[in-house]
Amino acid sequence: MINKLPIYIGLRYAGVQQVKGFAAVISYVAMIAMAIGVLSLITVMSVMNGFRGEFRDRLLEAVPHIAVQSSSDRLANELEQIQAVPQTLAAAPYVDGAVMIRHRGHNSGAMLVGVDLQAEAKVATDNMLASLAALSSHRFGVVVGDGVARMLGIREGDTITLLLPQLTVTPAGVFPRTKRVPVVGIFSVGAQIDATHIYMSFKSAQRLLGRSVDPKVRVSVADVESVAKLAPLYSQSSDSQTVTWREQYRELFDAMAMEKLVVGVMLTAIILVAAFNITSLLAMGVAQKRGSIAVLRMMGASSSVIQRVFLIQGVVIGVIGILIGLAIGIPLSLYIGDIVSVFERLLGAELFAADLYYVSQLPSVLQFQDVATVIVFSFLVSLLAAWIPAKRAAKIAPAEALRYE
Repeated sequence: MINKLPIYIGLRYAGVQQVKGFAAVISYVAMIAMAIGVLSLITVMSVMNGFRGEFRDRLLEAVPHIAVQSSSDRLANELEQIQAVPQTLAAAPYVDGAVMIRHRGHNSGAMLVGVDLQAEAKVATDNMLASLAALSSHRFGVVVGDGVARMLGIREGDTITLLLPQLTVTPAGVFPRTKRVPVVGIFSVGAQIDATHIYMSFKSAQRLLGRSVDPKVRVSVADVESVAKLAPLYSQSSDSQTVTWREQYRELFDAMAMEKLVVGVMLTAIILVAAFNITSLLAMGVAQKRGSIAVLRMMGASSSVIQRVFLIQGVVIGVIGILIGLAIGIPLSLYIGDIVSVFERLLGAELFAADLYYVSQLPSVLQFQDVATVIVFSFLVSLLAAWIPAKRAAKIAPAEALRYE
């Protein structure tokens, strides 16, 4: 019976009908603050996961999952070895090199990428293939990124000048190699490469860049998040260096992860407010119930029993807030894109312009580990907030508490 006593009393004290006056206000504020903190953390972290996934998917439309360094002499053999690796979905050769673009008096650096359209069809997305299709009918035609086009004022059908990293010796002096090429298309994936990449057919790019630039193999795998584990398999099979998309854009994705962490830490302040309210509520309860605590001690209840009574009261308040936050936060995270779209239609305003944010709907990806982290953290904060006043209640001396009763 004595083991069930702290549970019974703690649940009774946590009941709304048992909390009156200013203590009731604090109890409600603690529950609401905990709920708001939980749902805010879950929703914001899900939205940041959505933006990260959206940006990653757009980036991987043009960036290799894994790039394997090769050479012109052993390219065919290397392709066979790479395709023999079980994790490989598809592989395609490409060549890349830095160039300078000149158009109407404006210059900009860019990365020239040469692709084999027939092989590229196995690794590229439909959106990218549609943009590159015009390369098949133009020997030295280029498809430029939307960002490059806007920066230099390039339109489809214009002719641009490429300055290549080789020198030409003439009687008039030494000049960089140049090549005037027609713009046969403009691509857009909504990522950084729109402002840095231009595309050309594989053989044309090889001829412009020179044989000194070795080709590479673009490898497509099923699990893009496991490229760090898969990369050594391709190094062993082809005895070549590999670069994953995570390594190539490490700084960018590390910055996004840091941003998610910082925002999460800032939002935990709401949960800490709830914890302070729980501590205040229990401290007031301990002061008001000194006589009841003394009576329980005189009846044989140990100090640990008294401590568990107030621990249970504080934890129950926190758990109720956590459950309310989960009940609202999880559906909100799953359907926030649709909810925002409804508000846009009602207000007649576009909150996320596609040309500015590259997304027409707010993305959101709910991850179990984020939900579990929020639940565990909120529960531990509630437990710690209840432990301080509960420890104080356990130290109340019965004789001292009953002296003035």
